This record gives sequence, structure tokens and C-alpha cells, in this order.
Amino acid sequence: MEVSGKTFDLAQAVGQHHTRQIYYTAQREGASSPRYSRAELAQQLLADNQLAFTSYPDPAFVVDRPAHPPCSTALESLNRVNLTSLLVNVHNKGKFVLARQTGQLVLSDTTLVTGVEDEHGNVALLRLDTHNRPGEDVLLPQTIIAIKEPHFACALQYRPRAGDEASAHILVQHISDVVQLLPTDLRVPNSFRAVVDDGNTYALRCKEKGNKALKNGQLVHALAQYTEGISVSEQDELTHDITRNRALVHLKLCRFDAAIVDALSSLTKGTDPRSKSLDAKAYYRAGLSAYQLGDFQQASEHFESNLRLDPTDRDSTRELARTSARLVEQSGKYDFEKIIAALSTSKPRVDAADFLQQVEVRASPGRGRGLFSTAPIKMGDLILCEKATCVVYENDIGAYETLKLDVARAAAYTIKTGAMHRVLLKKLHDNPSLAPKVLSLYDGQPSTGSPEPCTPLVDGMPVLDFFQIHEILHYNCFSTGIARNPSSCRAPFGDPRAWGATTGRGIWPTVTLANHSCIGTASHCFIGDLLVMRATKDISIGDEITIGYKDTMDQKEMQYHLNDAWGFVCTCLSCSVEDQTSNDTKQKRSQYLEQLRVRATKSPTAVQDIAKMVRKINETYGAISASAPTKPVMIPAYTALGNAQIYQRDHNGAITSYIGWLKACGYGVNLSIDKVVLDPTFAIASYEVVRPLLLLSQLQRIVGKPKLTAEFDRLAKEFYLIHNGTMHGFDKVMTIGE
Repeated sequence: MEVSGKTFDLAQAVGQHHTRQIYYTAQREGASSPRYSRAELAQQLLADNQLAFTSYPDPAFVVDRPAHPPCSTALESLNRVNLTSLLVNVHNKGKFVLARQTGQLVLSDTTLVTGVEDEHGNVALLRLDTHNRPGEDVLLPQTIIAIKEPHFACALQYRPRAGDEASAHILVQHISDVVQLLPTDLRVPNSFRAVVDDGNTYALRCKEKGNKALKNGQLVHALAQYTEGISVSEQDELTHDITRNRALVHLKLCRFDAAIVDALSSLTKGTDPRSKSLDAKAYYRAGLSAYQLGDFQQASEHFESNLRLDPTDRDSTRELARTSARLVEQSGKYDFEKIIAALSTSKPRVDAADFLQQVEVRASPGRGRGLFSTAPIKMGDLILCEKATCVVYENDIGAYETLKLDVARAAAYTIKTGAMHRVLLKKLHDNPSLAPKVLSLYDGQPSTGSPEPCTPLVDGMPVLDFFQIHEILHYNCFSTGIARNPSSCRAPFGDPRAWGATTGRGIWPTVTLANHSCIGTASHCFIGDLLVMRATKDISIGDEITIGYKDTMDQKEMQYHLNDAWGFVCTCLSCSVEDQTSNDTKQKRSQYLEQLRVRATKSPTAVQDIAKMVRKINETYGAISASAPTKPVMIPAYTALGNAQIYQRDHNGAITSYIGWLKACGYGVNLSIDKVVLDPTFAIASYEVVRPLLLLSQLQRIVGKPKLTAEFDRLAKEFYLIHNGTMHGFDKVMTIGE
């Protein structure tokens, strides 16, 4: 496996991890935590700093189970202990340690290791496996933190070598288990607490430091200074000023929930020109933040409030117009041409809103939750459009270049999926309003079918389980990608073969609730990070909306993949009929198909030989032939035969073969002199149907049937739109002459 240009041996990595685990278990659980001197701490941090750039694989982080859950108890309900009171390799439940950062900050792409000290001068190593911000912004020097229910691990480094000694450290994997405290917080011991003689003077000093840090782009430092100043300010005007500035920092750090709260809290409600100007600025920041959260109604209201205070504000006028366009899109009216024009491999995230008015989430018998229609939807019409809650593209990687090793599954998740874990944790941590929809998704545990749960804030943060996020991503991610030039290739949005190198992984929390069916009712594609779903057949109110999780052309491979990835096998009508076929017959069918592939490869124009093999394959369906809604094995067979007949100029024979292709795909075909009707009730939803339809249009033109030519051309365009979302690239679909 290639990871960042390096060869990664999964078996070797798993073996090394288990070597480390042997050392873990050799430590006596419940033993007192080892003690470091400050010199030893500095030496260990130096060693860790060297290891951060030489370890193998690099970079990587490990997901191993069983593991303790995140702490869901508020800090005031936990018992405070010193570093020396922690027990080794034990989840110190019901306890927390309060410590201050000390010593060197050692950063890799996946881990932060640093020192911490308690009020008594005891020091320990701290390892954060949850960071996702580059540079020193992960944890500022001298930051005071409370570590909830800490796990004091005693283990070898990731790559054990002869003579290595154990590295004892507090291991934090759940991002919500670390609470940062202000130096002015009364819970902070006197030896760490800041001396505040005059609240306003101290707050003004913090504001000045924050402004300087903001000007220099030191956003986390500015945030810390502003927060400290707000905590001691005793003057409303000063508090409003600092809070308004902090709203800007939150906005720049993509902490949009907090930005809205701060912006609205900073409102003076004054009627003088200066107060109006400051409040207009606050509304503008609130509007931008609400826009980024996808709450376009709230964003519109904030921009309108801004313009009532300052009608000449061009920025707010522009943003209000942009927001109004998003509100129109929420009713399903999209200007896809404009969206696509702004799309590029360097800017794969589009400016668009969700359209979810026609679907609802409710219990699906035997399958947990599912998506159901709330309106009648015609074949080809939009069902929904959804922006990704989180998506990572290859050209995003930079600081997120991360390999994730799942020990239990003996699986490596490279680059995009590893990065997704980090990026999603950060996004949910920084924007708690997004958490319920994601945390309610299937995580491998039995589904109750209940709606998304409430995600309470504990110590001002949503409780985020590092391991639950891993499982949610395992079951709910989609692959996506960007074509270099959408107008220069066929199916740039619906065919992964067009995506090239700019691929990504993302999570669309509404669409991921759609259950699987080989003969589903919907097809989806990706225009950047906007997932577009259209109906593959007419849908009535209350119908469940289903999609194919895997290409159903190879039923055996598809069932294996479904069971391996999601733990179920498909029981749709098509699969149920296939299950009635004996293993001997399936084996014979596979043998015939392989013989056909060999024959067609060696002699692609041998019509009679290929036709003979096609008949043999079809005969294996025997008595169930009439009841089989689809015959996926026959699809490549009819393709080979149709291609051979076209080459031999047997155009009528090719027409028969490609109509057979449509029937094998599950379409009912009603062909008259001047009309073609396709019944998609039991059809497999696949982009591959476009080419046979277009070939049939061209073949009908060759044999002199212009009305049928137009009919098949109409159908080809209709199905292209369904599977590609737009008509971009339709003229690049293969024709007979190519």
C-alpha cells in the first residue's frame, strides 16, 4: 500500500502495535503512576520530538478497542486529584487532574506530546491524539487544562526497538475530555491563577494583546486573550467591544456557533451613530456565521438587521443577495450552470443550499431508519440536494495527511478517510449544533429507529467519542471527486471514472440514511461537495427512497461487499430470485460468462460464437427466467454480442441485443412503430444504461426509423440527467463510430 509515496506494510504495523500491547499488559494495572523529574521530562520530550519525524509509518494514528468512553460528567461533579495519584493503565473514573502546560510542544501530523505540571510541581507527559490544527495553536504555552477521567498509559513507543523503555503518559483520545481553564478561573489553584487588581484595567490589557495577536494572525492566542478579558471586565462597553472582537476570531477559526453567540451578545442597542455602526458590524458577523452553518433564514435576518442600521453597507447587501439565492435553492430551484461554472479542482466546495423538503426520516421496518418521500416525485425529478457536513479532498491534505490504522479490522484507512476523522472531530467540537445529526448515524450498534438524539453540552462542549466517530465514518462515508473539466468528459458528476486524481471522502448525514436496494428508487451524483439525487422511477408519497450501495452487475461480489462493509445481505426481489438458483447453476453460469469474455476478447467480431455463448448463459436461468426481474450476468453478454453485431453491420441484430440488455437490467420494454416505453419498476439504477439507449437511437437511425431514433435519444438524455445530475458531458458519450 502506498501512503504519501511510502510503502506501508499493514501486517507489520499491526504486529508492531500488538508488540506494544504486550508491554501494556505487562504493566500492573492499578500501580501508581511513574514520576518524572523536570530534567527527565525534557529529555523524554526531546526523544519524542526526534521520533515524531522518524517513526514508521509516518504519519499514523491507531484506533484500537476496547476503549473507555468519553467523560460525560461535568467538571464540578468530578474529584480533583494530583498527577501522582493517577493509577497506571486504569481509566481513572470519577476523577480529574488540573495541570498547566510546561516544556516543549512536540507535534506530528497526528499527535501532540508535551509536559504538564500540577500545583505541587509534579510533572507528566501528556499525549493528545485528537489534535487537528497545525503548529503551536494546538495548545498554547502555559495553558491551564483540566483532564477528565484521565488514562495514564505506560507503553513503548509505536515502533518498539531493542532497549526501548516505557513512555509513561496521560493519553487523551476524546477531544471533549480536555477542558481549558482561564488563568482567572476560581477553580485554578493560586500558584497558577492570574492576579487581577482591577478588572477593567486587566480586561483592557487583554483586549490590546488580543488585538495585536489578531493582527498578526495568531487566532488562538487572540481568542485566549479576549476570553480572559471578558471574564474580568466590569464595564458593559468594554465587554461588548471585546466580545465583538472575539466573534470575529471565532468566525475566522470556523467556530460559527460561538461567533453567533458572541456577535449577538455584543449588541449595544444604542441609537447613536457609533453604537449603530458597531451593532451593524456584529450583525454582519452573525450573518456570515449563520450562512456557514447553512442556516440561511437566520443569516438573512442578521443581514437585514445590519442594513437597517447601515443601509449603505455594500458587503451586507452582497451577502444578503447571496443568502436569498440559497433560500430559493432550499425549494429545489438551482442554477446548476452557475454552480458548475465556479467549480474547479482547486475549489471543489460549491456555494449552495440543501434541498430536503421532499423527504423525511422515519423508522424502516427491519432496517432502522430510512428516507421516505413527503411528496409525489416524477422519474428524473430532483428528490433532494445536500451539502456535505464534512468532506476532505486529496488536494486539501496538507496538514491532514494522515494514515489511520484500525487494529480490530486489520485495516488501514489512508489519507482522505484518516484525515476525515480529524477534521470531523474538530468541526463537531467547534460547532456543537452540527453534532446531533452526525452522532445519530449508524455506528455499528443496533439501531432503535428513533430520531436524532439531543447532544447535551458538558462543560461547554459536546461529548465526542473518538471511537464512535471512527465507526460512524466507517459505515456512512461516500467517495466523491472532481473532473478536471466538466464539459470535456462524459458524465463528469455521475461516473467515478471521470474524477481523475481529485477524489475525496465525505459525509452527507441525510442521504446516508437511505437504505440499500438493488432496484432502488434513486440515483445520486456529486457536483463538488453537493450531492444531487434524482428519482429513477415515479415515487409516491410515503414511499421509501432507496439507493444501491454497490454496483449490482456482479450479484455475488455485491452481496459479499454488503455483508463485509455493513453486515447485511440484500433481500430485494432481484436478489431473492437469484438466491433460488442452485450453486451448481451459478457456477455453470460464471464459467459460461468467463468463456464468453475470453472468446469476445480474442475474436470480438465472431457473432455466431458469441451468440451461442449468450444463449447458454440465458438457458441457466431456466424456470425462474420469467420471474427474474433482472439478469445482471446477461448485461455483459448482450454488450459483447451487440458490439460484435455492430461491427458486422447486423444492425437489426444489434437492436435486439441492446433491447435484451435493457431487459436484463430490469426494464420492461414496450416498443411500437413510433413509441418506446420503459417500465423502470424493477430496474437496476445505473449510469451504464445511457450507452445502450444512445446506441439504440443511432441504430434506429441507420435502419431508417426516425421516430424511434428520437424516442431512444430522448430516453438516453433522460437517464443521463438522472445519473449525472446535469447534461454536462452528454455529447462525449461513445457513439457507434467510435
